[in-house]
Amino acid sequence: MISHGDIKFAQWNVEGLSTEMMKDFNFIKYVNKFNFIGLTETWTKSESSVNLPNYSCIHKPAIKNPRKKGRSSGGVILYYKHELKKYVTQMDSASHNFIWVKLNKCLFNLNDDIILGIVYIPPENSPYFDEGIFDKLQSDIEKYSPLGQMLCCGDFNAHTGTLLDYNNDDDVSNDSNVPLPNDYVYDDSLPKRYNMHKTVNQHGKKLTDICINSRLRILNGRFVGDSLGYYTYVRLGKSVVDYFLSNDTLFKNIKQFNVDMISPFKTGHCLTWCSIQSNHIDTKPPKCNYQIFKPVTFQWDNANKFNYIYALTDNSSQQLLLEIDNNPNLDANTLNEKITNIFI
Repeated sequence: MISHGDIKFAQWNVEGLSTEMMKDFNFIKYVNKFNFIGLTETWTKSESSVNLPNYSCIHKPAIKNPRKKGRSSGGVILYYKHELKKYVTQMDSASHNFIWVKLNKCLFNLNDDIILGIVYIPPENSPYFDEGIFDKLQSDIEKYSPLGQMLCCGDFNAHTGTLLDYNNDDDVSNDSNVPLPNDYVYDDSLPKRYNMHKTVNQHGKKLTDICINSRLRILNGRFVGDSLGYYTYVRLGKSVVDYFLSNDTLFKNIKQFNVDMISPFKTGHCLTWCSIQSNHIDTKPPKCNYQIFKPVTFQWDNANKFNYIYALTDNSSQQLLLEIDNNPNLDANTLNEKITNIFI
């Protein structure tokens, strides 16, 4: 049953999803609080067992570079609660590092469906980095944006510093010659984005360009739970590389965004998550296969007052009252029975 409350989305670069982790009670407990969770850099194979209790999943295994020894690279999985299966429709993607699904608007009681994307983009110096991957990401976003509100998350290996993710010259509110829809949201009305990591790389520039072109905005550093733009990678140095992106028009439905600062597992990445309010109840009252009988009720009639007094003074009634008075240790059932006999 889905009831009033928050639908929680999480993304996490686990740096290897092992069989031991999948059986670890602490891992299962840690992720079980989320309705949807995207895992990146799973390093899993097509034959890997990736089943997680209470969840259905979409699995894209890691790929192997035939010219490179060692493990495979990448691998993405989207888990979602079993009871949400009817709301989820998988869609095609331009890269094996992306997963796209459409979430039915009925789950959120919104006017539009939500398009959820799980993304992994390797570092610039990785032999697995595809020079065209950001173009593929832009292409998928343009393809699916008309179908609903966008929510995209993952490890982009992007250092965005304080780069703007919107067009600073977008405020044309004073120009009466420019026609705008009534519900147009000016970019400069968005909350300021904070970021503890001030470095910028090419991935960061490309990601913010996509945000500007697609009208997507970075959630990190803009919401309660991450008001300072906390680091999302904390092992070999500190950086912000894991992001959530959404349409600015979806901001009002996002209740919070969080970076879990300490990971109880081997990965150097922090799990990040956000929540969207759901006002939908997907359940029906059980059908009753039996008749419900109303208890018999009585209404006082002043015309019967003297009949009532007479009944209490009747010899049989007096005898019953005497028995009750002489037996103070009567159990409740017997006492109830004797009193009932007086009134009927």
